[in-house]
Amino acid sequence: MPLKEFFAALSGELALVVPRYDARRLEHPVLASYGSIDALFAETEPKKQGKKTVVSPEGSAILVALVDLHAKTHDRLWGALLLRAFRPMLLNVARRLRGGSRDDRDALLLMSFHEALLRVDPLKDPARIAMYVRQETRRRVFRALGDELEWQDVGFGTGADLCADPKSPPEPSLLSRRWKASKAVCKGAPPSLLATAHDRGALWSLVRKEHAELPAKEQARIYRRLQKRRHRLVERLRDRERRSARAAVTPSDAVTPEVCW
Repeated sequence: MPLKEFFAALSGELALVVPRYDARRLEHPVLASYGSIDALFAETEPKKQGKKTVVSPEGSAILVALVDLHAKTHDRLWGALLLRAFRPMLLNVARRLRGGSRDDRDALLLMSFHEALLRVDPLKDPARIAMYVRQETRRRVFRALGDELEWQDVGFGTGADLCADPKSPPEPSLLSRRWKASKAVCKGAPPSLLATAHDRGALWSLVRKEHAELPAKEQARIYRRLQKRRHRLVERLRDRERRSARAAVTPSDAVTPEVCW
C-alpha cells in the first residue's frame, strides 16, 4: 500500500480511537490539556523557524509522552497517534528512498519507524525527541533497504558462480538440478515463499493477501521475517549449486577455473 494511501486509511482508524483518547488523556499531565487529537496534532506539527523546520517545546513534550506511553504499553492507540504525528517526517524520508519497489520501500520505512520508537530514549533529551526519532528511522530504513537491494543482486539467473563448461549439459538439466535441490533445501518452507524471489514486490503482496486482517505494523514484521527466511533459502541453494559445480569439475579442468562475477 503506498504511503499516502496508508495515511488515508489511518485517518479512519484515528476517528475510531477518539473516544479512547478522550478517556485516557486525563491519565497523563501533558496530554490532559489537549481536548482533541486535532489540537494535539496542531501542536506537534513542524513549524518553519528561519531555514529550519522544528517542533515547538510543547509539541516535543507531547511526542515524549506518546513515545513513552507506546514503549510501556504497546497500545495501538499511542502507535496510531505517533504515526499521524510523524506523518510529515515519514513522507519526507520516503521521498528520499531509492531502489526496490515502492511497496517494499514503504513497508521497510514503517517497520523502521516502529523499531525506532522502541529504540529511542524519550527522556534522554526531550527537546530533541523529533530529531532522534527521525535519525533512528533514517538509519534503520537505509540499512534495511541496502540489505534488500543486496539480496536482489544475488538473483536466480542462469549463470552460476563458476562459468559453465562448454561440455556441460544444456540448461534444462541445470534447471532440473536446481528444482531437485530446492525441494531438499526448502523442505518445510511455504511453497509460495521461494516463488516471490523472481518478482519485486511479490513478497509484500503475499503478506498483504495472507494477513489482510492484521495492522500494518504486524504485516511489516511478518514481511521482514519471511524476507530473512527467503534470503537464507537463497543462500543455501547457491551453496548447494557451488558444491555441485565443484564436484563436476575434473582434475584437469580444476587447474585454472574461470570465475564469473
